[in-house]
Amino acid sequence: MAPGLNILAAWPTMVPVDSDTESYNYNVASGTAMATPHVTGIAALVKKVNPYWSPSAVNSAIMTTSSAVDNAGHPIMDEEHRKASSYSIGACHVDGAKAVDPGFVTTSASANTAPTSARSSARRP
Repeated sequence: MAPGLNILAAWPTMVPVDSDTESYNYNVASGTAMATPHVTGIAALVKKVNPYWSPSAVNSAIMTTSSAVDNAGHPIMDEEHRKASSYSIGACHVDGAKAVDPGFVTTSASANTAPTSARSSARRP
């Protein structure tokens, strides 16, 4: 799960928040538009550290190092502050620090996947 709910983010000062006439430098927003930059940044970090990894390997590293708990060790909650369902969580809470060195990744040439040592696939001779 990418962080897509109640994200404190920079906000254009010319755009009022809600029905207020006053505008702010920051706003709390939710949705895919909030999650995508976080996951994209993590993918870029993983690719920078492991330049020879395929997109499939990068995806695997992000998904296999995700966690089903939040930063405080509590279950991930949905927007109504109830324990989130598997459908809501998806691949869980991403962890960029773990994703750069996941221990193993899976790669996919077609429908088949094969585990690969992350260390052996990090650099090509």
